[in-house]
Amino acid sequence: MGDDWVFVKHMSSDDIPDSVIAFVKALESKRRPLVLIALCPNFTDEKTRKTREIIKIVREKGYEIFFWVLQKQYGGERVVAEEEIGQLKLFGQVQTYEGRAESPERSGILKRQITKWISQSL
Repeated sequence: MGDDWVFVKHMSSDDIPDSVIAFVKALESKRRPLVLIALCPNFTDEKTRKTREIIKIVREKGYEIFFWVLQKQYGGERVVAEEEIGQLKLFGQVQTYEGRAESPERSGILKRQITKWISQSL
C-alpha cells in the first residue's frame, strides 16, 4: 500500500481457528506494524467461537483494529447480522460493504479502505 507494507494472513478464523490464534500470538507490532487478517465474526457458535480470543490477543499486542465487513455473501444468501457487526464495533472501527460485487471490484474497494485507515493511523 504505497510505501507501507501490509502483512496478509490468508486463512480465516472460521477455517482453522487455532492456526489464526497461533499466528496472532506470534505477531510483533514493531516488526509487522500493519497486518490484514481474515476474521469471521463468530461470537455465538460454541465449537468455533474464537473471535474474542483472537481480537484480545491482537489488542494486547498494541494493534489498532479496523474491520471491513462483507455484509452479504457473494455467492449465497448468508448475511452478517447487525448483532455481529455491533460486537465488532466494541473492538474497533467498522466499515461495512453491503454490495455483491465480483472479487476485483471488492478488492479495489477494500484497498481504498485500507489506504484510508493507514493514512488515519500514521
